[in-house]
Amino acid sequence: MLTFEQYVRLTGIGYEGCDLGEFIRRLRRENVELLIDVRLNPISRKRGFSKTALSNALADAGIVYEHMRELGNPKWNRAGFGGEPAELRTARDVYAGRPWRQEPASAWTGSSKPLSARRW
Repeated sequence: MLTFEQYVRLTGIGYEGCDLGEFIRRLRRENVELLIDVRLNPISRKRGFSKTALSNALADAGIVYEHMRELGNPKWNRAGFGGEPAELRTARDVYAGRPWRQEPASAWTGSSKPLSARRW
């Protein structure tokens, strides 16, 4: 029997620099079946990337969309990711130490299907 870590392949992706069509093409090219949106507020000034529009476009492409804000980086820890190297290390350590990281499988129990994504 495969362990959770062996079965699941995860990656992070951002949408900066591409439009919705290109973003979806990237996901499809890599056989992504499920996109989990970890934004605290799933809204965007960029056309097509707000929760409802993104969810609908992904559904049309055969990709499941789920919003799980609890897996994202808390607002109070974001500044370190744009700071000096020492601040970045601290911010990464804080994020890595979040409680859900201790038992990663428990964070996915509410997901509608097994996770499958490839790194690119």
